[in-house]
Amino acid sequence: SRCQALMTHIDEFIEALFYRASDDNPEVRKNVCRAIVMLLEVRLDRLVPHMNNIIDYMLARTQDTDEGVALEACEFWLSLAEQQICREALQPHLPRLVPVLVRSMKYSEIDIILLKGDVEEDEMVPDREEDI
Repeated sequence: SRCQALMTHIDEFIEALFYRASDDNPEVRKNVCRAIVMLLEVRLDRLVPHMNNIIDYMLARTQDTDEGVALEACEFWLSLAEQQICREALQPHLPRLVPVLVRSMKYSEIDIILLKGDVEEDEMVPDREEDI
């Protein structure tokens, strides 16, 4: 099967991904991000030795001028957050990662109204113990 063929040649596939990672074409960069996210979910063990470089790459792609690439890169952070190694992998990168993620947050006018509405509606209600 195709899946078995990929798993047999996973290291060559990862090497090819890294080779294409700096391609000028945004579609290629988007697909590199997508492939890394998929590998993170199925073969994390093969990515661990490269994790610092992958995190650096995804930090750059999260700030990509092409919005599609940046959105695909954001999927990496969501997938990594579900992995046991998340804390250990991200700890040294947090001083750079947090500002990038905060700058990348985008809300529509409706989102902002809804978020403000939540704050204003319950400001007179005391916080529950589990909310603190």
